[in-house]
Amino acid sequence: SEMCIRDRIEVKDLPAAVTEALGKAYPESTIKEASVTTKEEGKFYKVVVTQKDGTDVTVVLNEKGEEVK
Repeated sequence: SEMCIRDRIEVKDLPAAVTEALGKAYPESTIKEASVTTKEEGKFYKVVVTQKDGTDVTVVLNEKGEEVK
């Protein structure tokens, strides 16, 4: 059975690597909400970003701030 636990987290609790990567990929955007999923291979952060045009994008990143497709 694969261990998979998802928790909502505060945006301020995101790792620096994740917020930096989002700032580069989505300049002038706002992080709306975030959750973390813990799996055997590490933590994955699912983040909803509101772009400056008002549209929301959901991005999943690993602890290093690399986008996971």
